[in-house]
Amino acid sequence: MKILVADDHAANRHLLEQFLSAQGHQVIQACDGEEAWNAVQAQRPDAIISDALMPRVDGFQFCQLVKQHSDFFRIPFVFYTATYTDPADEQFARKIGADDFVIKPSDLGDLLQRVERELKRPRTAPMPGKHGTGVEVLEEYSKRLSIRLENKVAELEASNESLRHSEQSVRQLNERLSQTVLALEREIAERNSVEAALRMREELLRSAQAVGRIGSFQLAPGGQHLECSVEACRIFDLPDEPRQVPLAAVFERIHGEDREKLERLYSAAAEKGSDFEAEHRYLARDGGVRYLFVRLATYTDGRGAPPVYLGVVQDVSRRKEAELQRSRLETQLLQAQKMEAIGNLAGGIAHDFNNVLTAILANAEMLQMELPTSGSAAHLRENAAAILTAGGRARELVKQILSFSRNQVVERSSIQPVAVVQEAMKLLRSTLPKTIELRTEVSQVPNILANEAQLHQVILNLCTNASHAMPSGRMGQITVSITPYESPAGPPPTSGPMLRAGRYVRIQVRDNGSGIPPTVLPRIFEPFFTTKPTDQGTGLGLAVVHGIVHSHKGVILVESAVGEGTCFTIYLPAHETATKRDTTPPLAASRGSGQRILFVDDEPSVAKIATKLLSQLGYSATAITDPVSAQQEVLSHPNDYDLVITDYLMPRLTGLDLAKAIHGTRPDLPLLLAAGFGGQLDETTVRASGFRGFLAKPFSAQTLAAAVLRALESPAVKPPPGEKLPSSPATR
Repeated sequence: MKILVADDHAANRHLLEQFLSAQGHQVIQACDGEEAWNAVQAQRPDAIISDALMPRVDGFQFCQLVKQHSDFFRIPFVFYTATYTDPADEQFARKIGADDFVIKPSDLGDLLQRVERELKRPRTAPMPGKHGTGVEVLEEYSKRLSIRLENKVAELEASNESLRHSEQSVRQLNERLSQTVLALEREIAERNSVEAALRMREELLRSAQAVGRIGSFQLAPGGQHLECSVEACRIFDLPDEPRQVPLAAVFERIHGEDREKLERLYSAAAEKGSDFEAEHRYLARDGGVRYLFVRLATYTDGRGAPPVYLGVVQDVSRRKEAELQRSRLETQLLQAQKMEAIGNLAGGIAHDFNNVLTAILANAEMLQMELPTSGSAAHLRENAAAILTAGGRARELVKQILSFSRNQVVERSSIQPVAVVQEAMKLLRSTLPKTIELRTEVSQVPNILANEAQLHQVILNLCTNASHAMPSGRMGQITVSITPYESPAGPPPTSGPMLRAGRYVRIQVRDNGSGIPPTVLPRIFEPFFTTKPTDQGTGLGLAVVHGIVHSHKGVILVESAVGEGTCFTIYLPAHETATKRDTTPPLAASRGSGQRILFVDDEPSVAKIATKLLSQLGYSATAITDPVSAQQEVLSHPNDYDLVITDYLMPRLTGLDLAKAIHGTRPDLPLLLAAGFGGQLDETTVRASGFRGFLAKPFSAQTLAAAVLRALESPAVKPPPGEKLPSSPATR
C-alpha cells in the first residue's frame, strides 16, 4: 500500500516511515500541505496521514483540497495531530471530509489499523453541500483559528509572566553565580599552584632517583603487574612506556641461580604480609649482568582495603664490582704476603746453606787440586769428586729455593724469548712420553730483560708439570704459545692480569690433562705443596716458576677446569736494549800475579777457604771475619789492597755499608760483593753501590777466579754525584 505522510517535523515523518516500511508499505513524505497536494496529484497514494498544523497550507486546507476533488475524494484521509486536540477540532475535521482523527502520541499499530479500516469502507460520491458550504467552512475554520490564537495568546501571556519571574530568578542566580565563579577561579588558581608544585616535586624525585640509581614501584599482593617509575624501568632495562610492567617480564630476567630464592622470599612475604629485601643478579638486554637491591614494604590504609607493596630497586652493580675488585686485591695481597714470608724464611735458610756449601765444595775442590791423579791417592780423588757431585746437587736445590724466594742475584740481559722457548721445546721433545703431543705457537715478540737459564727453567717446569697431569695411557697435548701483549692505561681490570700500562710478552702453557680442583688451585705456588706421588716431584717446581716470574717483574695467572685441562699465562715486560753477554775465562787464564785481596765474611769457614783458594790462584789474600774491623783496616791502610771482596749480610755492618765507607776514603778501590742470599738486590743495585761485580755463593775456584779477574780489569764504578745508595737490609 502507498501511504502519504504529511508533517512539518522530519522526526515524525521518519518515525512513521520506519514503522510503515517495516509493515511492507511504501511511504511518500511531504513537509507541508502544499507539497502533500502536489504528491497526491503526481503519485495518487492509497491513503493519507496528515498533521493539522503545518506552514503554507495546513492540514485542514489540504484535506479540503483532497475531499473536494472528484478524482481523489475516495482516498482515506486520517489526521494525526498533537496541536488541535479539542473535540471541536475533531468535529471540524470530520466536517470538511476527514475519515478519522488520531491524537499524538498514539500507538502506531492502532493508527495503521484505522487507516486499513477506512480503506475497506465503501465510499460514494459526495453530495453537494455534504461537507458544508464554503462560507460555513470558512467561518468554522476562522473560528477554530481564532480559538487557537486566543489560546496561544493566553499561553504567551502566561509564558511572559513566567519569564518575568525567571528573569528575576536569573538575576539572582547570576549574582550567586558570579560569587561562585570568583570562588572557583581562586580554587582553580590554588589547584594550579599545587599541581605545579607537585609536578616540580615529581621532577625532583625523578632526578633524585636517576642520580641515586634508585627506582620505585608498586605491587598489589597476588598482582601481575608492577607500576614502575621511569628510573625503575631503566634499572629493570624495560621501555619507559608503558610503566605497567608485567611481573613475569621482570622475574624471567632474574639470574637463574637467584630466581628461585627471590620467588621463595616474595611468596613468603606475600603470605605473611611482611616486608623483605634481597640482592640478586639481573640479566640486561645487551647480555650483561646487573646487581640489583630490592626492598619491599607492606602498606595498608587502615580502612580495610587490601594491602599493597611499595618497593624500591637500586642498581648496585658499581658497588658490587668494587667489592669484587677489593676482594680480589685483598686475596692477591694476602697471597703475596704469604709468599713473601715463606720466601724470606727460605732465603734465610738458603743463606746458611750456601755458607756451609761454600766451605764443603771449596775444600773438596782444593783436595782434588792437591791430590795426585794416580797412585794410592786415586780413591781420595774419587771421594772428593763424590763430595763435589753431592754438593752440586745441594747447590742446585738451594738455587731453586732462592729462585722461589726471589732472593737470588742473577745477571739479566736483553734476550729474545722465542729462541729460549724453541730451545726448551727441543729438549722436552726428547724427554716427554710419545703419548704427549707438543705444539708451539710463536709470534714475533719484543725482547725481554731476563736471565736465559731461569726462563728456560720456567718453560721446562711448566711443561713437566703439564705432562704429569696427563692420565696414564691417554693421548695428551701440551701447547706453548708466545705472543705480544699491550696493557692499556686506566684503572685495574676486574678480571685478567694486574699490569702497568705498556708492552709485554705473553707466554702460555696449555694442556688437556686432568685439571686442578678449585680447592687446590690457591695453594699450587706454595713451596713443597704437591698432590703428586713422591716419585713425581718435590713441590718446588711451581714455587720456583712463581719466584722467577715475579723476580722478573712479571705476572703469572692460572686457569683450570677439572677434566678439561690447565692454562698457565705469564706476562713479562718488554725490553728493547740489547746486552752483551759476559764470558767466563778458563781457570788457567784467570790466575793472579800477587795482587793484594781483602776477603771479608762473618763465617770463618768461608773466609778461611776463600783465602786458600785465592792463594792457590796467585793472589795475596787476607781474611777478616768482622766487618767493622775490616772497615778500620781499609781506612787505616787504604793503599795496601788492590781488591776487597765482602759478604752481603753481616752483623753490625752490611756489605753495602762497608762499600760506602771504603769509597769515601778510596773511591777507586775495586769492590766485589759475595752473597748467597740477595734480599732485594739485583745487578743494577749492586753496581749502583760501587761494586764491580757479584760473586754468588757457593762458588768454585773457577767462578771465584773469573769474578776476581773481571773486578780487577773492569773500569771503576761509582754512583753519580749526589745519588743516594740503596738502603741496607737489616743484618741477621
